[in-house]
Amino acid sequence: MQRPRGRESWAVLAALALAGACRKPPPPRPARPARPAPADATEARPGADTAPVEPDLCHASVDWRQGGFEIVGLPCVTRDGAEVLFARSDERPRDPDLTVAVATRADQPSREVIVMEAHESGELLDAARRPTPELRARLVKANVLLTEASRRAVPLTAYAATPAGTHAGQGIEIAWTERGRLTISRAGRFVHGGDYGRWLEQLTACTPPSYLDQVWGDAARGVLLVRIAYRGSGGCTAMPELHVIGWTP
Repeated sequence: MQRPRGRESWAVLAALALAGACRKPPPPRPARPARPAPADATEARPGADTAPVEPDLCHASVDWRQGGFEIVGLPCVTRDGAEVLFARSDERPRDPDLTVAVATRADQPSREVIVMEAHESGELLDAARRPTPELRARLVKANVLLTEASRRAVPLTAYAATPAGTHAGQGIEIAWTERGRLTISRAGRFVHGGDYGRWLEQLTACTPPSYLDQVWGDAARGVLLVRIAYRGSGGCTAMPELHVIGWTP
C-alpha cells in the first residue's frame, strides 16, 4: 500500500510543475515615460560661445510733479551708438522749461518735442501750478518719442568731476579749456581731441569763460554728452547747453 501512495505523490507534484510551466507570465509593467526637459533649459544654460545680450535699460519718461518737471532715465544712447537721448532744461523754478531731444553722435538734431518754453508757464499751468490739458498733451507726445527712441538704448554713465578740473569715468578722463578745446585720454595716453569753440556763447561786450558742468559717457561706444556752462556775472554770462561728442573708440 505504501508504493501506490508514493507514485500518487509524484504524479501530483509533476502535474503541479507542468501547470506552473504552462501558466502565462504576467504582462510587463509599462515603462514610465521620460520627463521632458523644460522648454527653456537650453536657453538657461547657454553655450560658452554665446555672447550675453545687453538688456534695454533706458526706460525714460518725463512728467510734471510737485510744481516741477520730473525727468527719469535720461540721458541714454542707442545700442549702435548712433543717437543720444536727453532732456534739456535751464532749471529755473519760476520759469520752468523742458525739451526732450534726440541728437546724432555728430551733434546734429534728429527730433525733439518742446514740452514747455520758459515764457509759457502762464499758459500751460493753472493758478495752482497744475498742468493744463495742453501741457498734458505735450507730455504724452514727449513720452511717445522717448518710448520709441529708447527701445534699443542704454543709460549713459555720469562721469565724476576731479580735483584737477577734469571729469573721469569708465577708464577715460575728459579735459576742457575755457576756449572749448576738449581732450580725452586713457591712462595718460591720448584718445581723442577736438576744438569745439563754435559751441560757445559769443557775447558782444565780453567772452565768459566756459567749463564742463556735467559729463555723461559711454566709452565703449565712443560717445559723450557734455553740459557746457559759463563762469561770469551780470551781463557777462550765458545759459548752459548740452552737446554730443563722438569718436572712434
